[in-house]
Amino acid sequence: MYHIQHIGIVGRTGAGKSSLIASIFRLVEPQGVITIDGIPTSTISLPHLRTNLSIIPQDPVLFTGSLRMNLDPFQRCPDDRLWQALADVQLSNTVKHNPQKLEMNVGVGGSNFSLGQRQLICLARALLRENLILILDEATASVDPQMDALIQHTLHSKFDHCVVITVAHRLNTIMDSNKVMVLDGGQVVEFDHPYNLLQNSGGAFSNFVSQLGPTEAKRLGQVAYERYQRIQEVQTTKTDEKQLEQNQLENDLVVKDDELEELNGYVYSKSSCCDLPFVICHLYQHLLMTAFVLGTV
Repeated sequence: MYHIQHIGIVGRTGAGKSSLIASIFRLVEPQGVITIDGIPTSTISLPHLRTNLSIIPQDPVLFTGSLRMNLDPFQRCPDDRLWQALADVQLSNTVKHNPQKLEMNVGVGGSNFSLGQRQLICLARALLRENLILILDEATASVDPQMDALIQHTLHSKFDHCVVITVAHRLNTIMDSNKVMVLDGGQVVEFDHPYNLLQNSGGAFSNFVSQLGPTEAKRLGQVAYERYQRIQEVQTTKTDEKQLEQNQLENDLVVKDDELEELNGYVYSKSSCCDLPFVICHLYQHLLMTAFVLGTV
């Protein structure tokens, strides 16, 4: 896993999706190696690893108590951050309409909220934790399509700073991922952008999509294509920006070399006239200008 990726995980029942999540948390040790930014998770202490992971399961976990306590159990965040997190998941208006606001009561298991609202509260809590890895274990499997769309929008707009791993029940929730991992029998059988996977008509992922029928398969294919095009455009823009920076650096170096050559000739000619104070003054000015170009002053 590397920084800023949205990864979808699909597979039939028993393919190993839950086992993979358990392995990431090191509830079980994998036979292979799981790395985060190139670092094997086996070398990371369990407390450090688990406190830097957030997970939202299919049945979201809320505690009896205030909404504030559910959002910020250790009371580390000021009210303005709590309200911002609620606004980010589009729950702030709902909470403001309650007389108790942040102190409003959360029933047993969040029973006074809808399933979708409970998921959004968990998303707000994950935002406040600022972890770099968020795992959704079929979190939208039981919500209606409208709430699913809201959750997906929140994930892409507010969690673009971290790795989001989505174990999918509905394929449309992972079609705009950076990559999709297809599991079968505990093994990774495919791993690529969904658009690329769909180009292999005999592949496992293509088979999953085709089973939804031609109309839905075409729609999902279009979603994957549009996402793929956006990624390509971003990569092209980044490449162009990097090339511009390189060209500017090379131009700055050429200018600096020209200034040094001019300075060397100037010092030599003035030194021959023994006008030492004049030479020192201009030498200082040129050195100062060079320092500004290099950004050292």
